[in-house]
Amino acid sequence: MQFHDKMYLIHEGALGDFLLAWPAIRSLALAGTGRELMWAGRAAYLPWVRPLGLEPCPPRLADLAGRLPGPWPGALPQGLVVRFGLKARPPEDRHGYWYLPGLAPHRSPREVYAEGLAARGVPFAEDWRAAFQGMFGRAAAKGRTVLLFPGAGHRLKHWPRVQYLELARRLASRGLDPRLVLGPAELERGFDPGGLPVLAPPDLPALQEALRGARLAVGNDCGPLHLAGLLGLPGVVLFGPTSARQWAPAGLTVLRGRAGCRPCTLDTADLACDMAVPTPPCLEAITLDEVEAAVDRLLAATA
Repeated sequence: MQFHDKMYLIHEGALGDFLLAWPAIRSLALAGTGRELMWAGRAAYLPWVRPLGLEPCPPRLADLAGRLPGPWPGALPQGLVVRFGLKARPPEDRHGYWYLPGLAPHRSPREVYAEGLAARGVPFAEDWRAAFQGMFGRAAAKGRTVLLFPGAGHRLKHWPRVQYLELARRLASRGLDPRLVLGPAELERGFDPGGLPVLAPPDLPALQEALRGARLAVGNDCGPLHLAGLLGLPGVVLFGPTSARQWAPAGLTVLRGRAGCRPCTLDTADLACDMAVPTPPCLEAITLDEVEAAVDRLLAATA
């Protein structure tokens, strides 16, 4: 790795994508120890990069860094810009600029990023999960609270709402405390919780705090389940159109829908399903009894 006095790191993707990139971001921060490290990505992710030694990049400089590749902007102090992403961009390195693509069929972006760093002489820190918990805490995995995540970034990744509501009722009948966790998208769409308890964390630190205090989590292929896995919270994640080999959160139990056409997308950008009415058959195939049985096994393991 060619060292620079400054390093600008950029990740502008969704929460799950960012958390899959976090181990590589930490590896770069470790390689850049003693240098000025600046975060030019989403401000919402600062709580997870500041403990690595990154400070927020001034907006004007972040805008200039985000315009690369191309001629180095004269107003941007010289350094190395590293950009993570899933979209197609010029993959070749240029002076002061690396683009790290994380997309490969049936491979976790975390592994793809690690290979990209190794090719550039940056050691990948394999202790990423222990390091995350050392910085941000480990989930208690005790008590009665079961967090249910009925949303996801794409509607075709949603297990049916009625199934979540019935699962919550079954869990409540056994003395547990299920909570439907609704994010901004679910609130904007007017998700109907059917009179069941709701948790709507106002920000990502509040979401993290809720996960740390829970017994376990159940949800779709979504960002909060990646955070649950990093925190060591047991959970069940439901996969339909997307590849669990590619996108599964660390440490969680995976249930896959039984359908010969799945997985049918690499990154949901092209996700469509002519058979969804409105749920794809691959997700419809995951039964309530299957999910409850998986939850029961985790409850027994954390008793």
